[in-house]
Amino acid sequence: MLGVAVSARSDTTGTFDFLGPLSLISVLHSTIDVVLCSEIGTITPAPCPAGTYGDVEGLISSACSSTCSSVSGVISCIPSPCPAGYYCPLATTVPLECGSTSIFCPKGSPVPTTATTGYHTTWKAYSGTSVTGEQLELQYVEGYSLAIQNQTTRSDQHICEKGSYCSGGVKKLCLAGTYGGSEGLSTVACTAPCPAGYYCPKGAADYTQYPCTSRTSFCRQGSSVPNAVDTGYYTVATQAELRTDEIVCPTGSYCIGGVQYFCPERTYGNTTGLASKACSGKCQNGFLCPQGSTSATQSPCPAGNYCIRGVKFLCPEGTYGATANLTSKACSGRCQDGYECPRGSTSPTQSQCSAGSYSRNAKMCAPCYPGNWCDITPPDCGADYAFCPL
Repeated sequence: MLGVAVSARSDTTGTFDFLGPLSLISVLHSTIDVVLCSEIGTITPAPCPAGTYGDVEGLISSACSSTCSSVSGVISCIPSPCPAGYYCPLATTVPLECGSTSIFCPKGSPVPTTATTGYHTTWKAYSGTSVTGEQLELQYVEGYSLAIQNQTTRSDQHICEKGSYCSGGVKKLCLAGTYGGSEGLSTVACTAPCPAGYYCPKGAADYTQYPCTSRTSFCRQGSSVPNAVDTGYYTVATQAELRTDEIVCPTGSYCIGGVQYFCPERTYGNTTGLASKACSGKCQNGFLCPQGSTSATQSPCPAGNYCIRGVKFLCPEGTYGATANLTSKACSGRCQDGYECPRGSTSPTQSQCSAGSYSRNAKMCAPCYPGNWCDITPPDCGADYAFCPL
Protein backbone atom coordinates (compact mmCIF):
# COMPACT_ATOMS: atom_id res chain seq x y z
CA MET A 1 0.00 0.00 0.00
CA LEU A 2 1.51 3.35 -1.00
CA GLY A 3 0.65 6.93 -0.20
CA VAL A 4 -0.91 8.59 -3.23
CA ALA A 5 -0.52 12.27 -3.94
CA VAL A 6 -2.88 13.28 -6.73
CA SER A 7 -1.68 16.01 -9.08
CA ALA A 8 -4.10 18.57 -10.43
CA ARG A 9 -2.67 18.06 -13.91
CA SER A 10 -0.33 15.82 -15.83
CA ASP A 11 3.42 16.83 -15.91
CA THR A 12 5.61 16.70 -18.96
CA THR A 13 8.35 14.04 -18.82
CA GLY A 14 11.70 15.65 -17.96
CA THR A 15 10.07 18.40 -15.86
CA PHE A 16 8.72 18.53 -12.35
CA ASP A 17 6.09 20.60 -10.51
CA PHE A 18 7.29 22.42 -7.45
CA LEU A 19 4.45 21.78 -5.00
CA GLY A 20 3.34 23.26 -1.78
CA PRO A 21 2.25 21.09 1.20
CA LEU A 22 0.95 17.72 0.02
CA SER A 23 -1.39 15.23 1.59
CA LEU A 24 -0.80 11.55 0.96
CA ILE A 25 -3.92 9.49 0.45
CA SER A 26 -3.80 5.72 0.75
CA VAL A 27 -5.80 3.88 -1.79
CA LEU A 28 -5.94 0.26 -2.70
CA HIS A 29 -5.64 -0.40 -6.39
CA SER A 30 -5.61 -4.10 -7.12
CA THR A 31 -2.34 -5.40 -5.50
CA ILE A 32 -0.11 -2.55 -6.70
CA ASP A 33 0.82 0.51 -4.68
CA VAL A 34 0.84 3.67 -6.76
CA VAL A 35 2.22 7.06 -5.75
CA LEU A 36 0.42 10.04 -7.24
CA CYS A 37 1.05 13.61 -6.31
CA SER A 38 -1.69 16.21 -5.59
CA GLU A 39 -0.70 19.82 -5.53
CA ILE A 40 -2.17 22.72 -3.69
CA GLY A 41 -1.70 25.43 -6.23
CA THR A 42 -0.12 25.06 -9.63
CA ILE A 43 3.07 26.54 -11.07
CA THR A 44 4.90 26.14 -14.37
CA PRO A 45 6.83 22.83 -14.53
CA ALA A 46 10.64 23.23 -14.17
CA PRO A 47 13.17 21.22 -16.20
CA CYS A 48 15.18 18.50 -14.47
CA PRO A 49 18.61 19.97 -13.63
CA ALA A 50 21.61 19.11 -15.78
CA GLY A 51 23.25 15.96 -14.45
CA THR A 52 19.89 14.34 -13.65
CA TYR A 53 17.13 12.90 -15.77
CA GLY A 54 13.41 12.37 -15.50
CA ASP A 55 12.10 9.40 -17.40
CA VAL A 56 8.56 9.39 -15.95
CA GLU A 57 5.75 11.91 -15.64
CA GLY A 58 4.53 13.40 -12.39
CA LEU A 59 7.90 14.27 -10.83
CA ILE A 60 7.66 16.58 -7.85
CA SER A 61 11.22 17.68 -6.96
CA SER A 62 14.50 18.73 -8.49
CA ALA A 63 15.81 15.26 -7.61
CA CYS A 64 13.73 14.17 -10.62
CA SER A 65 12.99 10.86 -8.95
CA SER A 66 9.76 8.95 -8.57
CA THR A 67 11.06 7.32 -5.42
CA CYS A 68 9.79 9.67 -2.72
CA SER A 69 8.68 9.44 0.89
CA SER A 70 6.97 11.75 3.40
CA VAL A 71 8.05 12.20 6.99
CA SER A 72 6.02 14.58 9.15
CA GLY A 73 4.56 16.13 6.06
CA VAL A 74 7.97 16.67 4.44
CA ILE A 75 8.47 14.91 1.15
CA SER A 76 11.95 13.53 0.35
CA CYS A 77 12.94 12.05 -3.02
CA ILE A 78 15.99 9.90 -3.76
CA PRO A 79 18.09 11.73 -6.40
CA SER A 80 18.18 10.36 -9.92
CA PRO A 81 21.66 11.33 -11.20
CA CYS A 82 22.81 10.59 -14.72
CA PRO A 83 24.50 7.14 -14.69
CA ALA A 84 28.25 6.77 -15.18
CA GLY A 85 29.17 6.64 -18.85
CA TYR A 86 26.32 8.96 -19.81
CA TYR A 87 25.60 12.67 -19.60
CA CYS A 88 22.36 14.51 -19.00
CA PRO A 89 21.89 18.12 -20.12
CA LEU A 90 19.00 20.21 -18.82
CA ALA A 91 15.57 18.50 -19.03
CA THR A 92 16.92 15.09 -20.00
CA THR A 93 14.46 12.22 -20.21
CA VAL A 94 16.89 9.55 -21.50
CA PRO A 95 20.62 9.70 -20.57
CA LEU A 96 22.92 10.22 -23.56
CA GLU A 97 25.98 8.03 -24.20
CA CYS A 98 29.20 9.87 -23.43
CA GLY A 99 30.30 9.48 -27.04
CA SER A 100 33.92 8.38 -27.58
CA THR A 101 37.16 7.25 -25.95
CA SER A 102 38.47 10.83 -25.87
CA ILE A 103 35.83 11.90 -23.34
CA PHE A 104 34.37 10.45 -20.17
CA CYS A 105 31.26 10.96 -18.07
CA PRO A 106 31.33 10.25 -14.34
CA LYS A 107 28.03 9.68 -12.54
CA GLY A 108 25.91 12.84 -12.59
CA SER A 109 27.64 14.43 -15.59
CA PRO A 110 25.80 17.33 -17.23
CA VAL A 111 28.26 17.28 -20.17
CA PRO A 112 31.14 15.00 -21.26
CA THR A 113 34.62 15.77 -19.88
CA THR A 114 37.60 15.76 -22.24
CA ALA A 115 40.35 13.34 -21.20
CA THR A 116 43.40 15.00 -19.68
CA THR A 117 46.60 14.88 -21.74
CA GLY A 118 48.55 11.80 -20.70
CA TYR A 119 45.43 10.00 -19.45
CA HIS A 120 43.26 7.27 -20.95
CA THR A 121 39.55 6.80 -20.40
CA THR A 122 38.08 3.77 -18.64
CA TRP A 123 34.70 2.26 -18.04
CA LYS A 124 35.61 -0.20 -15.31
CA ALA A 125 36.78 0.86 -11.87
CA TYR A 126 40.39 0.21 -10.97
CA SER A 127 39.36 -1.28 -7.63
CA GLY A 128 36.94 -4.03 -6.74
CA THR A 129 37.51 -5.95 -9.97
CA SER A 130 38.31 -9.61 -10.46
CA VAL A 131 41.54 -8.90 -12.32
CA THR A 132 44.88 -7.66 -11.05
CA GLY A 133 46.01 -4.10 -11.58
CA GLU A 134 48.68 -5.29 -14.00
CA GLN A 135 46.12 -7.22 -16.04
CA LEU A 136 43.78 -4.25 -16.02
CA GLU A 137 46.56 -1.94 -17.19
CA LEU A 138 47.27 -4.25 -20.12
CA GLN A 139 43.62 -4.74 -21.04
CA TYR A 140 43.15 -1.01 -21.57
CA VAL A 141 45.91 -0.90 -24.18
CA GLU A 142 44.62 -0.12 -27.66
CA GLY A 143 43.25 -3.28 -29.26
CA TYR A 144 42.84 -5.27 -26.04
CA SER A 145 39.53 -6.40 -24.58
CA LEU A 146 38.66 -3.55 -22.22
CA ALA A 147 39.85 -0.96 -24.71
CA ILE A 148 37.46 -2.35 -27.31
CA GLN A 149 34.43 -2.58 -25.04
CA ASN A 150 32.11 0.32 -24.18
CA GLN A 151 33.99 2.87 -26.24
CA THR A 152 31.05 5.28 -26.15
CA THR A 153 30.28 5.01 -22.43
CA ARG A 154 33.56 5.84 -20.72
CA SER A 155 33.06 6.91 -17.12
CA ASP A 156 36.53 7.76 -15.77
CA GLN A 157 40.12 8.47 -16.71
CA HIS A 158 43.41 7.07 -15.47
CA ILE A 159 46.96 8.36 -15.81
CA CYS A 160 49.01 6.59 -18.46
CA GLU A 161 51.22 3.98 -16.81
CA LYS A 162 54.96 3.69 -17.37
CA GLY A 163 55.81 1.98 -20.64
CA SER A 164 52.85 3.55 -22.43
CA TYR A 165 51.60 6.85 -23.79
CA CYS A 166 48.07 8.18 -24.04
CA SER A 167 46.59 10.26 -26.81
CA GLY A 168 42.92 11.08 -27.33
CA GLY A 169 42.03 9.05 -24.27
CA VAL A 170 43.55 5.90 -25.78
CA LYS A 171 46.48 4.07 -24.21
CA LYS A 172 49.22 2.69 -26.47
CA LEU A 173 52.39 0.84 -25.57
CA CYS A 174 55.68 2.64 -26.19
CA LEU A 175 57.11 1.44 -29.48
CA ALA A 176 59.90 -1.11 -29.51
CA GLY A 177 63.20 0.76 -29.39
CA THR A 178 61.83 3.41 -27.02
CA TYR A 179 60.95 3.37 -23.34
CA GLY A 180 58.47 5.11 -21.08
CA GLY A 181 60.16 5.84 -17.79
CA SER A 182 57.44 7.97 -16.23
CA GLU A 183 53.67 8.15 -15.97
CA GLY A 184 51.49 10.49 -17.99
CA LEU A 185 53.37 10.35 -21.30
CA SER A 186 51.39 11.60 -24.28
CA THR A 187 53.53 11.25 -27.43
CA VAL A 188 54.79 8.32 -29.46
CA ALA A 189 58.36 9.33 -28.58
CA CYS A 190 57.63 8.26 -25.00
CA THR A 191 60.62 9.17 -22.78
CA ALA A 192 63.44 8.66 -25.29
CA PRO A 193 65.05 6.12 -27.61
CA CYS A 194 66.59 3.15 -25.86
CA PRO A 195 70.21 4.04 -24.94
CA ALA A 196 73.14 2.28 -26.60
CA GLY A 197 74.05 -0.88 -24.73
CA TYR A 198 70.40 -1.72 -24.02
CA TYR A 199 67.41 -2.93 -25.99
CA CYS A 200 63.78 -2.00 -25.37
CA PRO A 201 60.91 -4.30 -26.36
CA LYS A 202 57.45 -2.87 -26.94
CA GLY A 203 56.05 -1.37 -23.76
CA ALA A 204 59.40 -1.11 -21.95
CA ALA A 205 59.32 1.08 -18.86
CA ASP A 206 62.84 0.55 -17.47
CA TYR A 207 65.56 0.05 -20.09
CA THR A 208 68.06 -1.14 -17.46
CA GLN A 209 66.10 -4.39 -17.31
CA TYR A 210 67.33 -5.21 -20.82
CA PRO A 211 71.16 -4.95 -20.90
CA CYS A 212 73.07 -6.02 -23.99
CA THR A 213 76.02 -7.99 -22.58
CA SER A 214 76.54 -10.98 -24.85
CA ARG A 215 79.67 -10.83 -27.00
CA THR A 216 77.70 -12.24 -29.89
CA SER A 217 75.33 -9.27 -30.09
CA PHE A 218 75.23 -5.49 -29.71
CA CYS A 219 72.68 -2.75 -29.16
CA ARG A 220 72.99 0.65 -30.76
CA GLN A 221 70.74 3.50 -29.63
CA GLY A 222 67.11 2.71 -30.34
CA SER A 223 67.51 -1.07 -30.47
CA SER A 224 64.35 -3.11 -29.99
CA VAL A 225 66.21 -6.43 -29.79
CA PRO A 226 69.92 -7.35 -29.56
CA ASN A 227 71.52 -7.35 -33.00
CA ALA A 228 73.53 -10.46 -33.88
CA VAL A 229 77.14 -9.60 -34.70
CA ASP A 230 77.98 -9.94 -38.38
CA THR A 231 80.48 -12.50 -39.65
CA GLY A 232 83.99 -11.06 -39.50
CA TYR A 233 83.07 -8.41 -36.93
CA TYR A 234 83.66 -8.06 -33.20
CA THR A 235 81.54 -6.25 -30.63
CA VAL A 236 82.78 -3.31 -28.59
CA ALA A 237 81.82 -2.77 -24.98
CA THR A 238 81.77 -0.06 -22.34
CA GLN A 239 83.48 -0.43 -18.98
CA ALA A 240 80.24 -1.98 -17.74
CA GLU A 241 80.52 -4.65 -20.47
CA LEU A 242 77.54 -3.27 -22.34
CA ARG A 243 77.87 -4.12 -26.02
CA THR A 244 77.15 -0.97 -27.99
CA ASP A 245 78.37 -1.60 -31.55
CA GLU A 246 80.29 -3.86 -33.92
CA ILE A 247 83.55 -3.18 -35.77
CA VAL A 248 84.97 -5.04 -38.75
CA CYS A 249 87.90 -7.27 -37.88
CA PRO A 250 91.14 -5.46 -38.84
CA THR A 251 93.98 -6.96 -40.87
CA GLY A 252 96.19 -9.35 -38.96
CA SER A 253 93.24 -10.75 -37.04
CA TYR A 254 90.09 -12.84 -37.37
CA CYS A 255 86.78 -12.61 -35.52
CA ILE A 256 84.52 -15.41 -34.32
CA GLY A 257 81.44 -14.97 -32.13
CA GLY A 258 82.02 -11.25 -31.77
CA VAL A 259 85.56 -11.71 -30.38
CA GLN A 260 88.76 -10.56 -32.09
CA TYR A 261 91.82 -12.87 -32.23
CA PHE A 262 95.27 -12.29 -33.76
CA CYS A 263 96.14 -14.43 -36.75
CA PRO A 264 98.26 -17.31 -35.41
CA GLU A 265 102.01 -17.48 -35.86
CA ARG A 266 103.01 -18.66 -39.35
CA THR A 267 99.82 -17.24 -40.88
CA TYR A 268 98.88 -13.76 -42.03
CA GLY A 269 95.73 -11.72 -42.58
CA ASN A 270 95.96 -9.14 -45.35
CA THR A 271 92.25 -8.25 -45.53
CA THR A 272 89.64 -7.05 -43.06
CA GLY A 273 86.65 -9.09 -41.94
CA LEU A 274 88.40 -12.47 -41.66
CA ALA A 275 86.39 -15.10 -39.79
CA SER A 276 88.70 -18.13 -39.62
CA LYS A 277 91.94 -18.83 -37.78
CA ALA A 278 93.43 -19.83 -41.14
CA CYS A 279 93.32 -16.08 -41.86
CA SER A 280 94.56 -15.34 -45.41
CA GLY A 281 96.89 -18.34 -45.56
CA LYS A 282 100.35 -19.60 -44.68
CA CYS A 283 103.47 -17.47 -44.59
CA GLN A 284 105.60 -17.50 -47.76
CA ASN A 285 108.75 -19.65 -47.76
CA GLY A 286 111.80 -17.64 -46.80
CA PHE A 287 109.85 -15.39 -44.45
CA LEU A 288 108.56 -15.35 -40.89
CA CYS A 289 105.02 -14.44 -39.84
CA PRO A 290 104.71 -13.73 -36.13
CA GLN A 291 101.29 -13.55 -34.47
CA GLY A 292 99.15 -10.82 -36.01
CA SER A 293 101.04 -10.63 -39.31
CA THR A 294 99.38 -8.79 -42.17
CA SER A 295 101.65 -9.96 -45.03
CA ALA A 296 102.89 -13.31 -46.33
CA THR A 297 106.37 -11.76 -46.32
CA GLN A 298 105.99 -10.06 -42.94
CA SER A 299 109.57 -10.56 -41.69
CA PRO A 300 112.64 -11.86 -43.56
CA CYS A 301 114.11 -15.17 -42.53
CA PRO A 302 117.43 -14.14 -40.88
CA ALA A 303 120.86 -15.19 -42.16
CA GLY A 304 122.00 -18.55 -40.79
CA ASN A 305 118.47 -19.88 -41.08
CA TYR A 306 116.04 -21.12 -43.66
CA CYS A 307 112.27 -20.73 -43.37
CA ILE A 308 109.49 -22.95 -44.69
CA ARG A 309 105.88 -21.71 -44.34
CA GLY A 310 106.83 -19.39 -41.58
CA VAL A 311 108.80 -21.92 -39.55
CA LYS A 312 112.44 -21.02 -38.91
CA PHE A 313 115.21 -23.67 -38.93
CA LEU A 314 118.96 -23.21 -38.31
CA CYS A 315 121.18 -24.00 -41.27
CA PRO A 316 122.56 -27.55 -40.61
CA GLU A 317 126.16 -28.28 -39.56
CA GLY A 318 128.55 -27.98 -42.46
CA THR A 319 126.43 -25.39 -44.22
CA TYR A 320 126.01 -21.68 -43.90
CA GLY A 321 123.36 -19.10 -44.65
CA ALA A 322 124.97 -15.93 -45.84
CA THR A 323 121.76 -14.14 -46.80
CA ALA A 324 118.24 -13.69 -45.52
CA ASN A 325 115.11 -15.34 -46.92
CA LEU A 326 116.65 -18.80 -47.53
CA THR A 327 114.09 -21.48 -48.30
CA SER A 328 115.91 -24.84 -48.06
CA LYS A 329 118.20 -26.65 -45.67
CA ALA A 330 121.04 -26.47 -48.23
CA CYS A 331 121.15 -22.82 -47.20
CA SER A 332 123.91 -20.95 -49.10
CA GLY A 333 126.15 -24.01 -49.54
CA ARG A 334 128.82 -26.06 -47.78
CA CYS A 335 131.49 -24.72 -45.50
CA GLN A 336 134.94 -24.01 -47.03
CA ASP A 337 137.81 -26.47 -46.50
CA GLY A 338 139.84 -25.72 -43.40
CA TYR A 339 136.84 -24.30 -41.60
CA GLU A 340 134.01 -25.68 -39.55
CA CYS A 341 130.44 -24.45 -39.74
CA PRO A 342 128.25 -25.30 -36.75
CA ARG A 343 124.45 -24.98 -36.99
CA GLY A 344 123.33 -21.49 -37.85
CA SER A 345 126.57 -20.39 -39.50
CA THR A 346 126.42 -17.33 -41.71
CA SER A 347 129.81 -17.64 -43.48
CA PRO A 348 131.65 -20.42 -45.35
CA THR A 349 134.67 -19.53 -43.21
CA GLN A 350 132.71 -19.37 -40.00
CA SER A 351 135.41 -20.93 -37.80
CA GLN A 352 138.94 -21.76 -39.00
CA CYS A 353 140.48 -25.06 -37.93
CA SER A 354 143.54 -24.61 -35.67
CA ALA A 355 147.05 -25.71 -36.74
CA GLY A 356 147.40 -29.47 -36.55
CA SER A 357 143.75 -30.06 -37.35
CA TYR A 358 141.66 -30.21 -40.47
CA SER A 359 138.05 -29.87 -41.46
CA ARG A 360 136.18 -33.16 -41.59
CA ASN A 361 133.14 -33.02 -43.89
CA ALA A 362 133.06 -29.25 -43.28
CA LYS A 363 131.21 -29.95 -40.05
CA MET A 364 133.96 -29.94 -37.47
CA CYS A 365 137.75 -29.77 -37.08
CA ALA A 366 139.63 -33.03 -36.32
CA PRO A 367 143.31 -33.71 -35.38
CA CYS A 368 145.64 -34.30 -38.32
CA TYR A 369 146.45 -37.97 -39.13
CA PRO A 370 149.97 -39.30 -38.32
CA GLY A 371 152.30 -38.78 -41.26
CA ASN A 372 150.39 -35.69 -42.39
CA TRP A 373 150.68 -32.03 -41.66
CA CYS A 374 147.68 -29.85 -41.46
CA ASP A 375 147.36 -26.25 -42.38
CA ILE A 376 144.16 -26.24 -44.30
CA THR A 377 144.23 -29.70 -45.89
CA PRO A 378 146.12 -32.75 -44.52
CA PRO A 379 148.84 -33.54 -47.17
CA ASP A 380 151.54 -36.21 -46.72
CA CYS A 381 154.45 -35.18 -44.58
CA GLY A 382 156.58 -35.08 -47.75
CA ALA A 383 160.43 -34.86 -47.69
CA ASP A 384 162.52 -37.63 -46.12
CA TYR A 385 164.09 -35.12 -43.80
CA ALA A 386 160.82 -34.30 -42.11
CA PHE A 387 158.45 -36.22 -39.94
CA CYS A 388 155.00 -35.41 -38.74
CA PRO A 389 153.95 -36.81 -35.39
CA LEU A 390 150.29 -36.69 -34.43
